[in-house]
Amino acid sequence: MMTRLMKYVLAVVFSLAVFAFLQAPVADAKSPVTRPFHISGQMTFLDASFTEFPWAILDQGVASELGKFVAISKMKADGSDFGIFYAADGDQLFYRGAGNSEAIFTGGTGRFKDATGSFKYTMSDPEYAPGPEGTMSVTIMYMGQGTLTY
Repeated sequence: MMTRLMKYVLAVVFSLAVFAFLQAPVADAKSPVTRPFHISGQMTFLDASFTEFPWAILDQGVASELGKFVAISKMKADGSDFGIFYAADGDQLFYRGAGNSEAIFTGGTGRFKDATGSFKYTMSDPEYAPGPEGTMSVTIMYMGQGTLTY
């Protein structure tokens, strides 16, 4: 049998839980929420000749708000790049390089439709591997952090 004190404690705990739930920010198109963004991954320049552009880049890793992801991007001769992160649930997050080891979010699909924000990253030294017909694959590890608003 529950005592009066136990019933009172349960009622208080339940009330606090409901209050906390109602106070949690809800993200939608009308009220986007800014969240910390953390990412770590491995970027591979696929069969790059380093003379012909654009370069194709494949990424894979883990990021907050994305989960496990894969990404594809292209880098032009002027060093600009753009790409798409494919989140674990299938939503896409678009980005472009901003120089100075920074990427800027430019929208996406699903929950990332109007996403904004950016992250700065650091990269490891590249690892080189011979590819077909005189090309080379280059792999670079990276880590970064910033914010993502959606």
